[in-house]
Amino acid sequence: MRRTVVSNVNEEALKSEKVYYEEDVIDLREYLAVIYKWRWVIAMLTLCAVLTAGVLSFFVLPPVYETKTVLMVAQAASTTERRPTTGQESLESVVSTISSIPQLTMNTYVAQVKNYTVLANTLAALGEKGEGLTVNSLMSMIEAQALKDTNLLEIKVSHTDPVMAAEIANTLRAQYLDFISASNQEKMKKSVEFLQNQLAIENKNLENVGTEIQRLEAEPRNFAFLQKEIEGKYADLSKYQSLANQALYEYQQLQAGRDRLKEQLAQVSPTITVNRAEGKEELNPAYVSLNDALIRKETELAEKAAQLEAARQIVAALQTEIKNLQAEAAEKKLAMDRLNSDLERTKKTYDLLNEKMTQTQMLQAVNLGETYLIPVSPAPVPSSPVRPKKGLNMAIAGVLGLMAAVMLSFLLEFLDNTVKDSADVQKLFNLPVIGTIPVMEEGKARKGRRQKKTELREENLAWTKAST
Repeated sequence: MRRTVVSNVNEEALKSEKVYYEEDVIDLREYLAVIYKWRWVIAMLTLCAVLTAGVLSFFVLPPVYETKTVLMVAQAASTTERRPTTGQESLESVVSTISSIPQLTMNTYVAQVKNYTVLANTLAALGEKGEGLTVNSLMSMIEAQALKDTNLLEIKVSHTDPVMAAEIANTLRAQYLDFISASNQEKMKKSVEFLQNQLAIENKNLENVGTEIQRLEAEPRNFAFLQKEIEGKYADLSKYQSLANQALYEYQQLQAGRDRLKEQLAQVSPTITVNRAEGKEELNPAYVSLNDALIRKETELAEKAAQLEAARQIVAALQTEIKNLQAEAAEKKLAMDRLNSDLERTKKTYDLLNEKMTQTQMLQAVNLGETYLIPVSPAPVPSSPVRPKKGLNMAIAGVLGLMAAVMLSFLLEFLDNTVKDSADVQKLFNLPVIGTIPVMEEGKARKGRRQKKTELREENLAWTKAST
């Protein structure tokens, strides 16, 4: 039983797979049948599309001619190298940037071709030839691009008149060169004005710094005077230091002599016995002499101490004066050095601005449009149109018409719900067809009815004779 069930299931599965396969084949055949059924409609629609495209391309659409002119973008003369960020070199870099010609990329040059000012100037230059044209219509005729891996700028112009296309392209090229030149001239003019203003400012700064330096040099106690004062004070200090050292040395010698006298005086008796019997004493002459010598030493020592103290006070006073003079001289020197540094920096800035202004004036005198944009080839008069492309248009119209016709055929087939033959009945009701009734023409139907009546009449006549 299990084997039988499995077998039945497998047979049913195979039947279902077979049915599905047959349904897929039937669907594909139905698609092909629909296309075959509507083949004349598809063919007519495709042919109409091709004929319409041909009529439009040959007789309706005007021929469009295209011409092009080529310009070469030269490199700018100013350098783009990165400089160190030191003060003077940074200033030179800034001034060079201000006074140099702006360096434009190829994309910038391409974008400037369709500048409103350039197109308006082109229309003005065309004059009567440009009647009926506007800036927007002219912009739609122009296409600019940078040729890959080159410095070449290509300008294309399309027009229904080949001569007008060449005229527009050549006029546009000339106006574009004039526009770039005018832009650079305006930039150079502003740079010259800026440099002139800065030169006036730096010249004023030079005068102010020079006046301040002269004022400092004209002061009674200027740096040179203070230097001489310091030198004189140093000479006096050296002299009094020598005197102080000498006085100290002599003071130390006197002090040592005094100490020796004190020691000697301590060893000598103040009195001596003249008569032992009577016990009479007298002052010791040696003691008196040593005492007198000690008094003189003390006096000399006091004088030398006073002299040493005076020398030390003078040395201290001289050191204080020298210190004050050095501070004042340092302040004067710092102010003078600062002014000299400002003077040197201002001179360098002034010379740099003067040099850049000269260079800018030279650049201003050059026709920068023709220097940095070099015409390579003018726009020739085209001999054959580039649009419309008749063959391509007809081929595209044929493909589109074929696709539209096939889609329309399937749409009409989908919307048609009438029954036309036995296959439609079988498909609609999923029932087998027992038989069909042919449709007869009207003439054949009448002839059949007459023949039927004749046969019936003959049968009736034969049956009457037989009965009699």
